[in-house]
Amino acid sequence: MKNKRTRQAVTPIIGTVLLLAMAISLFAVLNIIVFSYPQEPKSPSVNLIGAIEKGNINITHYGGESLIPETQVIITIGNSHYDKKISDFPSYDKNLDNKLSFGEILQIPPEEDITNKHVAVTVVDVNSNSIIFTAALQKGGT
Repeated sequence: MKNKRTRQAVTPIIGTVLLLAMAISLFAVLNIIVFSYPQEPKSPSVNLIGAIEKGNINITHYGGESLIPETQVIITIGNSHYDKKISDFPSYDKNLDNKLSFGEILQIPPEEDITNKHVAVTVVDVNSNSIIFTAALQKGGT
């Protein structure tokens, strides 16, 4: 008896390997396309507390990431809005790291009399363009 060798099993294996290679290649191309877009910077995780003490608006850093001097502070007194930066109030930097860090107090003297006026503060991270703190510190008229 003569043994006959057949090559019928090779064709399905080659087809499966080619299909698998095409799937992996497609996944790699999609992965490169999706992850090559620049990602937005995330907003800092920070715990701030606002208060009015002795006629000043105080924002105390109670934990989390330090805030850079360019961080915006928007103060609303009645119908007036004042756009400031943390660097406009240099007396906050007790540890001389040029950032608003844990335990430091940003003391903001109001631009006008705040007696019986609505006072609100919003802190905006300029890198991520997101609000990281907002609070109404005093209720009152306009």
